[in-house]
Amino acid sequence: MVFPLCSRRWTQWGGPHHGPLQEAGEMHVDLSEVKPELVLESEGKPRVYRVHLPGAGSFHCSETELGFEVRAAVTIQYGYNSWDGHLSASEKQQWMVAGLLFNIRVEPTGAMAVVHLPHFLYLRDADNSRMQIAHFIDEGMTMENPTQVRSFHAVLENPSFSPIGVIWRRENSDQRTQIHSIVLLYQAQKRVNLTLYLYLIPDDGSRVKAVEVYEEKCRSWFVSKSHFTSKPLCFGSRCIVSSPSEITVTPKEPPFLDKTAEALQPFTEIHTKDVKEELELSLVEKKDGKPIWEAVIRPEDLTPSVSSIKM
Repeated sequence: MVFPLCSRRWTQWGGPHHGPLQEAGEMHVDLSEVKPELVLESEGKPRVYRVHLPGAGSFHCSETELGFEVRAAVTIQYGYNSWDGHLSASEKQQWMVAGLLFNIRVEPTGAMAVVHLPHFLYLRDADNSRMQIAHFIDEGMTMENPTQVRSFHAVLENPSFSPIGVIWRRENSDQRTQIHSIVLLYQAQKRVNLTLYLYLIPDDGSRVKAVEVYEEKCRSWFVSKSHFTSKPLCFGSRCIVSSPSEITVTPKEPPFLDKTAEALQPFTEIHTKDVKEELELSLVEKKDGKPIWEAVIRPEDLTPSVSSIKM
């Protein structure tokens, strides 16, 4: 099951607004949306996409949030790679993964003028000099400064391509690094009662896909609700799931954790016997008691086996 997860990053492209507006004073960049061809999808391996761009212009991928500015007609093939397979233990102590790692191939190679690499950092009042573009070659990791840092992308002019992605230099104040976050909600396959799995993860396409693949194997049902939290979070933040209905929540205070896409993403189990007309849920950050996400789940949002239950 593939579900449409509209990204707040689209506000940069002039598309529908689903999340916080871009930073004040940030120059608007108009990139036409392209839907890529899926050229490879196999069990346990990342998807590989391809686009044929007919001529010079600016484009963004509807599936991966990559942006391209090209000088001429070009074929671009790309997909996700694994940070765990490239970053050493010592490098992970110095650098925090800040976005997706991509494999990108361009033909002809000189046609790519600019690439926009997605990141999930909330950068207001942050020191953007801590952001680097990581390349992985035979000799190991090399880094270069982005040409420009935007709210949801790092921009790199005249790029060269090996496995490439955005990283963030760690400092003692890293607990205050803020992260754009999203909530995904799934309904477990149950005969009676209602069990939901709530994921609170960074706004990172590879982790979203990892959750989707895992829950698809479990034959769960995606509950389509607003994905975006109302504010950024810091890794380690603790949240509380609340509802006016009687619910059982495990764990009671789920933390916001930094788990790579290769790891099992942590989730909160929500169980209730009472469906009735609707179920109100909210996610509250423990430190200030303010809700960061809210949803109302109605019978039509659920699979028939649960929504048809008469309580």
